[in-house]
Amino acid sequence: MTNIKKSDGCYSFETYSIITQKEEMKIPESQLVDLQYYSDSFFKAYNFVLKYDGTNGVVTKKLYLNAEPNSEFRSEINRIRKTIANNV
Repeated sequence: MTNIKKSDGCYSFETYSIITQKEEMKIPESQLVDLQYYSDSFFKAYNFVLKYDGTNGVVTKKLYLNAEPNSEFRSEINRIRKTIANNV
């Protein structure tokens, strides 16, 4: 994952891969279920799990986030997690 933006009540999660190049997932804030970041999973294929309500139930996306622990990117993830917790 390369970036997170919020506008008009939706979060845009930007990802990049060699195969698909740049992709953007737009998810309404009300549909976010959970965000998990695993800082101790350096050698795993993913360290970020995004869950949101889809048309057929909860959708889980496993991504790799390459960001420093105290980066603005990580701070944004923590803000989103607090928002999800407050909406429950």
